[in-house]
Parts: sequence; structure tokens; C-alpha cells
Amino acid sequence: MRRTTWATLAFLVAPLLAGCPGVPDNDRYWLSYKYPDCNTGDQEACYNQLTAATPAFSYYVGLGVPDPDNYNLEMWLSDSGFSTGSPTARAVYGNLADLQFGRDMNCAQSGERIACYVSNFGLPLMEEGERGLVPNHLWPDITFAVNEAVRGSSTLGTVAMIYDPSKASNKVSFYAFADIFIDPDGDGVGETRPNALLYGVQLDQEFSKSVPRMCMACHGGSYNTSDNTVTGASFLPFDVFSFRFSDKPGFTFDEQQEELRKLNAFVVASHPEQPIVDLINGLYPGGVNNAGSTPVDGWVPPGWTDNPTLYTSVVRPYCRTCHLAQPNPFTSTSDLEESAGSIALEICDNHAMPHAQIPYGVRKKIGFWNDRIAQHDLREFLTGLQVSNCMPDE
Repeated sequence: MRRTTWATLAFLVAPLLAGCPGVPDNDRYWLSYKYPDCNTGDQEACYNQLTAATPAFSYYVGLGVPDPDNYNLEMWLSDSGFSTGSPTARAVYGNLADLQFGRDMNCAQSGERIACYVSNFGLPLMEEGERGLVPNHLWPDITFAVNEAVRGSSTLGTVAMIYDPSKASNKVSFYAFADIFIDPDGDGVGETRPNALLYGVQLDQEFSKSVPRMCMACHGGSYNTSDNTVTGASFLPFDVFSFRFSDKPGFTFDEQQEELRKLNAFVVASHPEQPIVDLINGLYPGGVNNAGSTPVDGWVPPGWTDNPTLYTSVVRPYCRTCHLAQPNPFTSTSDLEESAGSIALEICDNHAMPHAQIPYGVRKKIGFWNDRIAQHDLREFLTGLQVSNCMPDE
């Protein structure tokens, strides 16, 4: 059984990354909260769990993939409803708030079954250094990533999901694909397999992490280790005002609004967690299922009308993307008040939230630890609740 990663992003082990001045080192591996060993402080056990290929292999077999070692994207497309006559939607953009990849997103529906795949573009996360692979100092570059997605050149890899309500478990399933080089003898002589199924994917500058729990860090759900199944995961909303778009004809925000609406309608049809539906309905006051309905920026959940500033400066850019699918979706001020102690613990002591590299703030003066307004507003909130915290007192 092979351990696979995005072919251009292979990285076996990495130290926890130091950020820009004033950004604390993250003490937990990114996207690791669905792995029990990663919450105990045992980094070695956590790393072993994050990179294990056997659970991913068993997971794919449970999804109905007869031979994961020889399965590829073309087979998945054939199996997943991307055929003539299927309702489809496509949009090309960059996800500015979290991964900063250029994305070519495609969804199709067959009956109640919905399948989506997205090819990712941008600079490689790693580059050759004197002692092997090191973090690419030029990454991220969202403009380059979006332009690459528009050109459709040299993908970093493709991730995919299926919603199938006929299944008792794995109603939402996850897949990852990329070109891989097979070198059975380790002598540099082998073959490249295009768009092969992967057991792990690298989405940051640490290392490849295993499917599906790496995906579940944002998509939510529970993982059953006894049978390698997922329950309760969700498609995430297309939060269009957190995206970056090209100015090239055919790929601007205005020209893609109808396709983006269709994509969000597919999400609603997949019956995700209710906070996801509420956000989409808030974005589309004219109704997401109505052709021509356009999104409106600035929606604040009813539970945040007493403190819209905190929601806009902290929750929306740094929490909402992932927490909407989690047990605590932070859809009201009281949600945050009840979690104030654990929020301070995870941000200030564990240095674990936001729980992904871009929103945390490791690179290029972006993210929470480079956002003085967000830090100020969160400090005022926590201090007002008499919760000790590490936000700078400015």
C-alpha cells in the first residue's frame, strides 16, 4: 500500500512553522482536531495518526472503490454523475480566506445524489532547499493562483465529494487525486500515474494528512475508527464574498454569479447542517433556488445583532468557514460567551486556533495574528467577560 500526497507537494515531516514577527508558533498540527492523538500533546503519536495510509485505504474500500491503488479521477467522474444531461454548475475563483488556492469547482446532480470536484491551482507549497524540501517563501500568491485556475494549467491536485442520501453512513464522502510517481524499487525508475487516488493530501506547509479526517476538520462529522465511516459531514457554503475573482472575460464575479448561485443551491440540496443553510439563505435574500437571484454582502445572523462588529471582524473571517459544520457553529453571541474560556485556551495557550495556516497568520502578514482589529475586538469581548487572554492591549 502506498502513501500518496499531492505529487508536487510531497513532504515527509516538518517542524511546526514559525510565523511573522508577533505571530506565535502554532503548537498543534493544522487540521488535526479530528485525530484523538493530536489533542494530547504527543506530537509523534499525532504525526503517525495524521499520516497513516491504512485507514484511508479502508475508507475508500468502504465507499465502494474496489481497488484504491488503481483508481483515478476519470473513473470517479464516470461513477459520479458527470454525464450528458446532468444539471451542472461551474465557477473559477480563489478561496482567499482559508487555503488561498485557485479553484475550478464543478458540481453535478443525478436524482438526489450530488457530486462535486475542484481542481486546485497555485504556487507549490514547498520548494527545494539545501537539505531537501522547505516551505516555499513565495506562497501564497492568490493572484497567481486565480490566474492559473483560469488558464487551467498544472493543477496541484483535485479533491472531490459526493452526497448520497441512500447511504446509512458516508452520506457525504471525500476523495483526493493527483499525479503520482510510482517507484517500486526506489531507484528513480518508475511511472507517473495521472490523477491517481490519494490517501493523504497536503493543504499547508506541514505535510500530507490522511483522508477523510483531514477533510472533516472543516466539513465536520464524526469518524468511526472501527469501520472507517463518516457520519454527519456537510458540504460547505460558497461564501462568495470571501473569494477572489479574475478580471478576465468569462471569469469575473458578475459573470459567474448565476453559476455560484447554482453551486450554493446544490449545497442546500445536500441537507448540510442548519447554520450552513441559514448562511446561504442570508446571502441570497431573493432565494437561492430562484434563477437570477444574486448574493448580498453583509449578512449577520440574528443571534449576533447585539454585537455585529465582533461577528464581522472575528467570527466571519476566522471562525465561520469551519465552525458552521461543527458542533459549536458560533451563530450567536451567547455561543461565543459560553465558549469564551476554551477560546482563550485554544488561541492563547494551545496556539491552535484558527486551525489552518492561512487564517492563523503564518505567512505574508495575513490571518488573525496579523489582524490588529480582530485581536482588539476579541480582547474587548473576552476582557468584558473577565476571561484572561493574550490579545495585545493597545
